[in-house]
Amino acid sequence: MTPRHLHEKVILEESLSARIIALEEAGKSLALLVEGERLLGLIAVRDEPREDALEGLAALSRLGVQAVMLSGDNARTVAATGVA
Repeated sequence: MTPRHLHEKVILEESLSARIIALEEAGKSLALLVEGERLLGLIAVRDEPREDALEGLAALSRLGVQAVMLSGDNARTVAATGVA
């Protein structure tokens, strides 16, 4: 379950909601394990940009190609990844 869907099923303590936001702002994608109305666990993962990503984007730009980033992640995670 994603954090967005979790809020539809479970009432979270403010500290846990803040932790979820902090993880997303750090570029982490979250998967939440829920049973009924109880949060059982949370897994946070992050895809790191390739070391040559900036070099590749610069090469595309020199060729006149405008790059965009498409993602199914939430906006906070995408923003953190795009800055990395």
